[in-house]
Amino acid sequence: MELKTVIIDSAERIFLDGEELQNVTAYKLEHSADSEGPAELTVKMLVTIGQVASEPKKK
Repeated sequence: MELKTVIIDSAERIFLDGEELQNVTAYKLEHSADSEGPAELTVKMLVTIGQVASEPKKK
C-alpha cells in the first residue's frame, strides 16, 4: 500500500502529494509520537453527489 504524503500549512490548507484539497470544513490528524507507523487523517469536506455505487440511479 502506497501512502500519500500530507502537508498542512500555516493557513491550515491540506495538500496530499502536492494537490490541495478544496472545500475542507474540518480535519483531524492523529499520530503517536511514540510510533514509527503512519498517521491517520480524517477530512470532512463539502461535495456534490454524482452517483453512489451502492444506491440506485435516479431517473
